[in-house]
Amino acid sequence: IRTAPGDHVWGAVYHLPAALRGPLDRAEGLGLEYAMHRVRVTLDTAATDIEAYTYVALRICPGLPLQDWYLEHVLAGIGDHDLPQDWCGRVRRIVAAHTLIDRSQWPEA
Repeated sequence: IRTAPGDHVWGAVYHLPAALRGPLDRAEGLGLEYAMHRVRVTLDTAATDIEAYTYVALRICPGLPLQDWYLEHVLAGIGDHDLPQDWCGRVRRIVAAHTLIDRSQWPEA
């Protein structure tokens, strides 16, 4: 997610028990690769906005290779949550600017 006046993103909101936050923060690289940002979210099922948290990349690297499984995961989520097809197309166009590599080519940390 990047801030852009007048723009928006589509997604899903999950309730995460406090006991699971630490493991997820470590898996996402909180403080190293990602920062946690509080955002206002408009839900289709609620009368008012809610506050939620999202991970935001600390460094944006144009042309950085993406793992193919991650793209498949994101696109599956778009389908699972009945998000607009134009959003799926937008995600595909963004990803098209990156090289996709399969899991076997990804360097180990």
